[in-house]
Amino acid sequence: MNTKSIVFLVLSVGCAWGQTRIVPHVTDANGSFDTFITLQNTSQEIQNVVLHGFAADGTPIGDVAIAVPANETPTYEAHGLFQSAELSHFTITADAKLVVIAGYRVKIGRGSTAHLLEQNQQTYTYQLMKGDWHEVFDGLAMVNTGTKTAIIDFYQFNKYGTPINQIQLDYILAPMAKKLYVIGGPAGSFFNVKPDDYFEIRASQPMAVIALRGTVAGEPVGLLWSNPLIPINILYPF
Repeated sequence: MNTKSIVFLVLSVGCAWGQTRIVPHVTDANGSFDTFITLQNTSQEIQNVVLHGFAADGTPIGDVAIAVPANETPTYEAHGLFQSAELSHFTITADAKLVVIAGYRVKIGRGSTAHLLEQNQQTYTYQLMKGDWHEVFDGLAMVNTGTKTAIIDFYQFNKYGTPINQIQLDYILAPMAKKLYVIGGPAGSFFNVKPDDYFEIRASQPMAVIALRGTVAGEPVGLLWSNPLIPINILYPF
């Protein structure tokens, strides 16, 4: 077995899926969108849930414990529930019968809530497609769920799988800290893209990632929705 094969084997063995239950993004308290938390009890009995809140730098900001009656689905405004404007994201301790859903809705004007199911698996590499940046923006929220500082690389590929551009997003993303990054939109982008190009996120630690696509401020209807991510269970060398 050659050296290249040995390295790949070691990396593959080390790339176990993370199992943190997490909502990786709560919108800024002073931003244009509100975040709502829905607790869906799918069982016939009371379910207890504890939500563990974090600031954007990974600092814990407190826990919220709630008992949810059978079959009920209470909804709370996120910052009000935690009584903190610093809330950035949160993890979840609960039975699998209790499901957490985040909802994002524009604060002012016409819009519709975008619902996002909690995440329960994290990995090192994700792929995603882009939208029409003349009309919408594409953004990422990324939380380092690993135990060490994360380095994050962002690659652009053409339709043949050839890398054509790359940027390093952050050298100092601490454990449980969150990074926001707008890939592109009507205001422009670091990347010069063609219709069939796609992107890949590569991190040195397991990451919880959501890709959000939406209309920009000032549009007649404010919309935000999730963009599918393809998890790739590979840890690239850094």
